[in-house]
Amino acid sequence: MQADLIARLLADPALTGIAGQSVFWARRPQGILPPLVLLRMVSSVPALIMQGEGPVEQSRVQIDCYAQTYAAARAMAAAVKARLGGYSGVVGATRFQGVFRVTEMDMTEGGETDPDRVMRVMLEFMVSWQPAS
Repeated sequence: MQADLIARLLADPALTGIAGQSVFWARRPQGILPPLVLLRMVSSVPALIMQGEGPVEQSRVQIDCYAQTYAAARAMAAAVKARLGGYSGVVGATRFQGVFRVTEMDMTEGGETDPDRVMRVMLEFMVSWQPAS
């Protein structure tokens, strides 16, 4: 699911026009500076059916959009929301049943003054998915 979610984002010219290919899972490689998008799993549980665990997984995924300016971070977040919000379909080996935004927050990180700070827009999505077959 992780690689396929990233592939879905990297196929969006609005996002790659700002972040390039800098979309990563869990941690960014050393030396990569903003703008970038970082995804991570917050939680994941199987959907439950009468017989026990079903084939669909419910994952909460945090997506952080980092940039030097607030406008660039917001533009990346808008592209992520447009690309993922309400999406269902197959990407690679994953069938996405539905992707829905549940949280959004503006943040800053690091630095004592504005020029030293990195702007961050944090999004969280509930992702219902299963392996495509």
